Amino acid sequence: MNRKECRKLIVVHRRLKGEETYWLQDGKACVSVYDPEDLLFTEDEEQNRCLVTVDRKELLSFQNAVSAWGMEALREWGTESIAFLLEAEKRKLSELDQIAVWTKLCTNRQLEDVYGQELRCRLAVWLSEQEKNKELNAFLRTLSKEQIAEKDRLCMARLMILHGFYDKAYEWLAGQCFCKLEPAELMRLCSRLLAKESHLEEKRLMLLCAQAALNGKYDDRILQYLADAYEGSCSELEVLLQAAKNFEIDIWKINRKLLVQLLFTGQDVTERMDLLRDYISAGGSPELEEAFLYRCAYANVILKQPIHRYMVQMILRLCRWGAKVSRLCKIAALQYYAKNKGLLEEKNRGQVAKIVRELFEENCLLPVLQQFADLVPEVWEILDKTFVVYEGEPEKQLVLNYRRVEGELAEAQYHEMELPCVCDGIYAAGFILFPGERLQYYITVSERPEENFGKWHVACTGGSCRGNAGQVRKAL
Repeated sequence: MNRKECRKLIVVHRRLKGEETYWLQDGKACVSVYDPEDLLFTEDEEQNRCLVTVDRKELLSFQNAVSAWGMEALREWGTESIAFLLEAEKRKLSELDQIAVWTKLCTNRQLEDVYGQELRCRLAVWLSEQEKNKELNAFLRTLSKEQIAEKDRLCMARLMILHGFYDKAYEWLAGQCFCKLEPAELMRLCSRLLAKESHLEEKRLMLLCAQAALNGKYDDRILQYLADAYEGSCSELEVLLQAAKNFEIDIWKINRKLLVQLLFTGQDVTERMDLLRDYISAGGSPELEEAFLYRCAYANVILKQPIHRYMVQMILRLCRWGAKVSRLCKIAALQYYAKNKGLLEEKNRGQVAKIVRELFEENCLLPVLQQFADLVPEVWEILDKTFVVYEGEPEKQLVLNYRRVEGELAEAQYHEMELPCVCDGIYAAGFILFPGERLQYYITVSERPEENFGKWHVACTGGSCRGNAGQVRKAL
């Protein structure tokens, strides 16, 4: 380059920070420029710069430079030129040690940040593919998070897991969508961290373990950790509970969590005797058992679902122990034995009689008590009564509007009386009807007088009339 007024040649490389300065001698300089996007400037004594447009044909091509230098020069001088190394990496020059080229580039502070991040990721992947485990371990050991682009950190974390850098991989997964990792990789990471008792109190480790286990990859450490501390949906807890049973680990805590969640979300628990049995066999707690029993009793008495015999026996057992048992549970037990008299064992007859007597003394008078007059003589007092029973929402003030009918003659006016709530959601009142008399009635909610619940009903002597909960009829 013949530019006598210029003293320096400045080279700005696309993939390097800063710039390189070459002194011109007789207007000439030998520079390392291989990338067409690199820029050249001349600089005079007053530091004025001028962009140099160079015909690339005037420049020594990379391949010609390689041929001209020879192997010895490449290893000595060529590897000292950062521009040459960049081009050698780009072209995968076989004459050079690829690991040495990458290592020099990755540790060079002149390298532009974004390109350097991409280059380090490529180096790690290449070392893994070439099974250069020793070199890869050394590289991963010194690698910092800032040296890798955000989009490539998950890939680096995967390599760290495979090569035993578990704590470092866990740190790198912070803020990443770890669902992109294979469940087997997550299992390996989580199991090793649990074995070292690292990060046990962190929510992130819990989520990683759950991600692996719920996708079918787990071991006894992961399952025990999740069984003790994981808070998930009912379906997730079901999956973990079944897996934990197969490993024969302690399932008491996860069993309890699943029972609580089923009850809290209002799901049907009447068919989950297996959960209750397992829970009780491991110790259980009276409060949760009572809540479970109450839900089953409600499903039986109010929703007309069948009740399991195990539940009935459990209700009697708790009553025998003097535990607090709700009225609804007692009523469910009585209704079961009223329909299945042949299943009432001699050892339970005394406890059933005690329940009947307690309900009678508490003025919880219902038709089911009439079925046990042979056990409790006091019940004979209500054998001649006809009951109107309504089952609906608790804590409502219901009004029974009724009149007596004999033959074709009916009272002109309806009488009103408050329908007492004898148990949660169960309202009942008894009437003595003489032969030939019937009872015609409808039920209203006093706080909403414009709506009536139920249809017209006729009660026959000695029968039991039950309202139709859930049907609404406008005021008659």
